[in-house]
Amino acid sequence: MTKPATLISVHPGGQVMWGRTPPAGALVIASAALYRDARSAVQAAARHAKDGKRYFASGVPEADNEQQAMAAVLAWRDWLCKRPGLTPIDPPYVQTGGAA
Repeated sequence: MTKPATLISVHPGGQVMWGRTPPAGALVIASAALYRDARSAVQAAARHAKDGKRYFASGVPEADNEQQAMAAVLAWRDWLCKRPGLTPIDPPYVQTGGAA
């Protein structure tokens, strides 16, 4: 039996998370067959918050409107998915239920 894919998602404020079930309201941007591929890619490519525990997609927190934020998410996703083991997911795949 194969494990489900690990999903990489971005919250409207730009925070990036990864796991089997994305948080509600998050935009799912990519998947990875291996958890470690998703974790390693995000930790290497995302901006680190000052608390050292959170990661942000470049350009999203600074966006002036939803269109700029979406353009920044898509550009970051395309750049992120150049890493091996990641597969881009085209929006709009927004998680409506699941983890909070």
